[in-house]
Amino acid sequence: MLQSLEIENFRQFSHFTIPKLGRINLLTGKNNSGKTSILEAIHLLMTTEHPAQVMTELQVMRGELSHTYENQKYASEIRHFFHNRVISNQKPIKISGLLNDHHKSFQIEIIPGHSKSNRIIPIDALSGNLQQPDLPQLRIKVRNFDESVDQYEGSLSSGERIIFSRQPLQSSILQNQNSELVFLTRLTAQEAAYFYSQVVLRPEEERVLEAIRIIEPDIQRIAPKSVEVEVLGSMPKTGFFAKLKDVDEIVPIASMGDGLWNLMGIILILVNAKGKTLLIDEIDVGLHYSVMVDLWKLIWKIAKELDIQVFATTHSQDCWKALGELIEAEEIYDNEIMIHRIDAKHDHSVSYDTDKIVIAAEDQVEVR
Repeated sequence: MLQSLEIENFRQFSHFTIPKLGRINLLTGKNNSGKTSILEAIHLLMTTEHPAQVMTELQVMRGELSHTYENQKYASEIRHFFHNRVISNQKPIKISGLLNDHHKSFQIEIIPGHSKSNRIIPIDALSGNLQQPDLPQLRIKVRNFDESVDQYEGSLSSGERIIFSRQPLQSSILQNQNSELVFLTRLTAQEAAYFYSQVVLRPEEERVLEAIRIIEPDIQRIAPKSVEVEVLGSMPKTGFFAKLKDVDEIVPIASMGDGLWNLMGIILILVNAKGKTLLIDEIDVGLHYSVMVDLWKLIWKIAKELDIQVFATTHSQDCWKALGELIEAEEIYDNEIMIHRIDAKHDHSVSYDTDKIVIAAEDQVEVR
């Protein structure tokens, strides 16, 4: 598991550290305080994908793209990754952390022109452009657990952008099943159908049903309709149906509200993430406060069983207080559950271990 995190010159952060991390980490903070940026930093540090692919996927989610004059081509503007969107040759982006007692790091820098290296994997394998020595170069260095360094380098087009084809706009969550982590926002019908197919008729299927019964206890089974998923696969909340107790007709899950779909998506990803890191942005969207304790209990149980490290963000007081109830109910006192308040104006998180979370909940201390 990732034990600590340090960030320099990335997004909102000039310099920021989270000195200690747990198995479940809930990130709190005001709007635009940097919670999602922390998830992105972890994604870049931990991924086994091509870094340019990951960077493009993150910018797709952020809407940081622009069209080009070429058909089906898009531009990714690198400046959005740098602190205050200012690109400097003297200030690279640095993300590092301690992972199972081994140091791992990720660095992005801009250099004036192309330089030789024995371990270069061209960024242009993604963008399709040839390296041009007269243009600024984007260099990415990834230091692995065994102290080896992978280096990626490619030319930036005018305006310091990476040009790429439409392919990265397709579902990255389906393309990269061998990655060590999953970044979950909201599942499309196609993604949900894929992950459900991986657990159907297995013990994990009952975990999914256990989760959605938190909201609708009368659900007996769920299943996708392949024809509808094929036609409407890129849309969320479509193609899945439920069999309810004492109801003859199957019922579209979409008719039961956003909360049920979002909860199903969280658990579907979780039971498919054995040995991985799971990043969940706004975990409580669409969920009533009354379901949060049961959801955290299920997440905690599955995360321990499958050796998963979870990072999630929230704005909700009910969400973090539910963690306090979980800690007391399950008598969790090994600091495997932590809350981290994020504020890019400071240089480190304000972190709460299990004891402090319980005290904060009991004494009505504001941790957001």
